[in-house]
Amino acid sequence: AIGGLIDSQNCNRARPAEPWRITRFGDICVSSFMTNYDCQKCFWSAEPVFVKKKEQSQSSAADLEAAAANLDSACVAAPCSLHDRWDLFGQFACSFFQSPILVQEIIDAANNIYEDDDDENQQKAKLFSQIKIPDAIHDLETKFWQASTGLSPEWQTAAKQRQSDRKPRIHEFLRCAEATSSTYWNGAPYDELARGYIAELINEAISDLNLSIPFTDFPRTRSDVACFSAMEGTGWMSVLRLSELYLKYPNLPAANVRSVSDFTQSPLMYDPPTQLWFENPDWLDEQERTNATIIGYRFAIESASAVILSFFRARKLKKNVQNYPSASADTTFHIDKNVDDDDDSKSHMKKKNKEERHHHHHHHENSPDDDDTTD
Repeated sequence: AIGGLIDSQNCNRARPAEPWRITRFGDICVSSFMTNYDCQKCFWSAEPVFVKKKEQSQSSAADLEAAAANLDSACVAAPCSLHDRWDLFGQFACSFFQSPILVQEIIDAANNIYEDDDDENQQKAKLFSQIKIPDAIHDLETKFWQASTGLSPEWQTAAKQRQSDRKPRIHEFLRCAEATSSTYWNGAPYDELARGYIAELINEAISDLNLSIPFTDFPRTRSDVACFSAMEGTGWMSVLRLSELYLKYPNLPAANVRSVSDFTQSPLMYDPPTQLWFENPDWLDEQERTNATIIGYRFAIESASAVILSFFRARKLKKNVQNYPSASADTTFHIDKNVDDDDDSKSHMKKKNKEERHHHHHHHENSPDDDDTTD
């Protein structure tokens, strides 16, 4: 969820339940800001220490407190530092950002409905405004919240309110970004860490790009943002930057479109005696987990593709020329096949536009709980 589920200021409690913070499968993050999660230095203990129930009755309060401090807990901060140190990790390895003008155009196109009876593509594929969360995804999310026994009843109520709207939503670039990693980090402590990196990235980008931001909760903190976990963002952004710096290519407006396809943490449980949080890895059996991966990716691809199709269509109809001058460029695309909810076939798009490149990926990103979903 946006800001996570555990209160960053008081790890003994969950964050106050607010429906707007909850992310769902198919939710979209569109951003031109990205940071490399792996640009950090971490220290890990060789063998974590656990407090066994049999030992608790025979241990003193001091011993229990000391042992609890070494527990693998969703509340324990990840032992990492030195993030975004270009002097340590390289000039083109850590964080990248550019003007969000293309990002905002994509978001505007996806959030608007442009009527055109003569547009054959409108009949062949769903636009983002037409996407609805399928029952299988809805049921999976419901099971997640029911298994989150460590959260208050208010969170269950907030989740139901968020689920009452069966449409995914777009999170704007001041609320989310990708933390690229060569592995899929998983767990509440790592989401907490990554959201801190994302907040720092957004603050840096706003300052360096001299953006005029009409909101009061600035600078951003880890309590204000969602982090999407993926593997490509800083890679292709570094290529654009290298091309501009060394090959003298003109700046190419770019945007990263990510869709929630999976959870970044398991349901949370809370242990009052030790005041520690734990994740329940057994809330799905092996077959259920496989099915969740399949339906999650399928819907994430549908949702993200709908955003891109909505953008192409708005460009073709020249609906945003007044607000975005580059939208006047001639853009055409064609969908070769009909796609519906039960069809796994892929849509193939052809785009003619010499001015801009657009990057489109669907991946493990934050999940419906994380927020971070994907908390």
